[in-house]
Amino acid sequence: MYISTLPCEQTTGGPVQMYRHFVENRDFDLDTIIESYTSATQYIKTSSKQFNRLLDRGSKTRFFPEFIAINTLLAEHQVSPLILDKVLAYAPNAIVTVAFGNYSFVASNVARKLKLPLITFFHDWWPDLTPCRGMGKKLLDKRFFQIYQQSDLALCVCESMRRELGTHRNSIVLYPIPNINPPKNLSTVTIQQTKQLKVVYLGWLGGDHGKIIQSLVDYFQIKSEDWLDLRVYGSTDGWNNATLDFAKSKGLYRGSPKHGFEVQTVLSEADAFLVVLNFSQSLRRRVKTSFPSKILEYSYYGKPIIVWGPDDSSAVRFLKDHEAGLTVTSPEPANLIQRLFKLKSDIDERVKFSRAAKKLSESIFDPSSIHTQMLSAINRVIDTFPSKLNK
Repeated sequence: MYISTLPCEQTTGGPVQMYRHFVENRDFDLDTIIESYTSATQYIKTSSKQFNRLLDRGSKTRFFPEFIAINTLLAEHQVSPLILDKVLAYAPNAIVTVAFGNYSFVASNVARKLKLPLITFFHDWWPDLTPCRGMGKKLLDKRFFQIYQQSDLALCVCESMRRELGTHRNSIVLYPIPNINPPKNLSTVTIQQTKQLKVVYLGWLGGDHGKIIQSLVDYFQIKSEDWLDLRVYGSTDGWNNATLDFAKSKGLYRGSPKHGFEVQTVLSEADAFLVVLNFSQSLRRRVKTSFPSKILEYSYYGKPIIVWGPDDSSAVRFLKDHEAGLTVTSPEPANLIQRLFKLKSDIDERVKFSRAAKKLSESIFDPSSIHTQMLSAINRVIDTFPSKLNK
């Protein structure tokens, strides 16, 4: 039984990870209870009217982060009989959740009540993604650690996540699962000297990520680099019109490919791929403990991967440890451009990184290997767990 704030569907991020493991691979009989803003009330008991009014009023004041923390922490103590009835009727072997949002706490509560194993995915340091602060943030962090310890199997997205969460009786590193049907018949990559180095960024262009990419666009307003063909794809929500107009006019921004074939075409044409991480100090722990799934998707194409981010981020450390790509750890666009110029001229380095990417796609990043690792870990937990519900 999958109980989570995040849906299990073929979109992006956490939802597509769950979809690929639990739907596409067809190794599980799955039922779900998903939090949604329109239907969650059918599963969560309604608190007293007075308390609901207090939360509503508080959410409109400067203290709204504290009220968010309170509401989140109360969620697991408001599990309705409807949830328990649905779980009992389905009689699952285990409860699965993602440590993200209110329903991870609900899943933990249900597992304890029904004495079922709790299997939790740790993809992001979720408390750092909330607006909570001060005592509210400390309480969410504490509860995040508690879910880790309460989990009978903790699936950590990278070694840095597992290290930050601490010792555990049964935790493993499980990298994000890439597309289980990777692109076929990719042509053999030939690295050769070209007039321009074609570097592709495909992904989120909003929030702080978008600001970092915009800093690159601003760089090109001051200085022209004819040897570099930078192509940026994605949604530009939050970009100002002047920056966007300039990016379009210079061919820097190329829109947002909508279909698998379009994405494959974009990536196949690249000479190298750019991954951008957040340099903001307030989000340093999140960058340190998460792992960009783009790296796995890019590795199929056997092109050099460039990670632009802090030196203690999981992606930078991974590429350095495996000598699998180029890392740039300064937030200054000029430093990135300088390093890309060196990469363009160094054929040996490009060949080295190209081969390393392909090797990763056939070993550590192979989707069937990642799924088999998870399946084996789940089966071990279920086989050794003392309590099972009877259908």
